[in-house]
Amino acid sequence: MATTRAWWSRGLTVSENPVAHWLSKIPPDLRREVFTHPSAGGRNFYRLAFYGDSILEVYIRKNLCEKYPKEDVGSLAKKRATLASTQALAFLAERWGLAQLLVYQEGEAPSDHTLASLVEAFIAAVAMTLGTASAPAVIRFLDEAFMPYWDVILRDFADYKSQANEMMLRWGQAFHYEIISREGPDHSPRYTVCLILDGREVGRGTGRSVKEAEQAAAEEFLERSSGPSE
Repeated sequence: MATTRAWWSRGLTVSENPVAHWLSKIPPDLRREVFTHPSAGGRNFYRLAFYGDSILEVYIRKNLCEKYPKEDVGSLAKKRATLASTQALAFLAERWGLAQLLVYQEGEAPSDHTLASLVEAFIAAVAMTLGTASAPAVIRFLDEAFMPYWDVILRDFADYKSQANEMMLRWGQAFHYEIISREGPDHSPRYTVCLILDGREVGRGTGRSVKEAEQAAAEEFLERSSGPSE
């Protein structure tokens, strides 16, 4: 039997968790599912994460429209990608104290993707506990748990290339970045890079380095993106 690590074996208490009020409401069986990684065996959090992702998506989009009424859809799409990115949600898993509660096989450090799924699963578990008729309570939970980090996430996690790559991988479509040109002297080059998705250009950017140009191409893609091509 694989050795696992769990919050109840590390001497932690619910009161040490910054979302303890909401955590304490979740029934024990559902709570165990939230904090069980597939490596530990048994019922794990990925089905809950599938549900929680949609709840968080609606919450983010609703608040984007309310908080930034004068911004265009492209600008809102970039903010949405940042707020829902794997890196941002992994950050929340740490700040909410969820990462230390995860049950996983000894020796397998949780990845950012795992921690992001953990946050989504936790959101789903809170919503399921409150019930489908308690939408205001779910919003209150997210207002208390997510909103305090809103500005921090937008400031610190705007990695457009990672967000674009994550989106395209989720769609299951082939993509790559292609250098179109290099101009200027050796000491001050200027690169142009385009982002190719399923054989067509979906973003183009320039920069003083290939990495900077790729970020600009990804940013343009996020501004223009609404979903996978039909």
